[in-house]
Amino acid sequence: MTHTVRRAIALLPLALPYACFGLLRHVVSLETLVRLAWRRPVPAAPNALPPDAAVVQALAHDVSTISRVVGAAADCLPCSLVIYSRLSKWGADPRLTIGFSHAAPSLVGHAWVVVDGEAINEPPDMLATLTPVCVFGPEGRPLRSA
Repeated sequence: MTHTVRRAIALLPLALPYACFGLLRHVVSLETLVRLAWRRPVPAAPNALPPDAAVVQALAHDVSTISRVVGAAADCLPCSLVIYSRLSKWGADPRLTIGFSHAAPSLVGHAWVVVDGEAINEPPDMLATLTPVCVFGPEGRPLRSA
């Protein structure tokens, strides 16, 4: 089996929810989508550690790869929903954040995931231009709205 085929098979568990979230966002509300994305944490083995930065970074890279392959490199919502889903399952207590920038000439929206106060795979200078409007936490419940 070639490296490309092995890599494609390895990405399938992320690609399927990515595709589902991409389609569902056109027919259900954001609140429903986030609740569907959240996963009850799987009990960790004794002495297991939460995912470290390298594991989280690898997850973000894999989701970005899927987005690029399907031609939607700037499609942040399905990417963020997949990351939020996987991290919630791992017990990392992620926050899915939706924000907007009033960069002229139009309103620009963005979705990203935060764990322990750190945005996952997002440049700080870009996030500085955004105003968070809503944040979703455990069970996909809104934590605050602006």
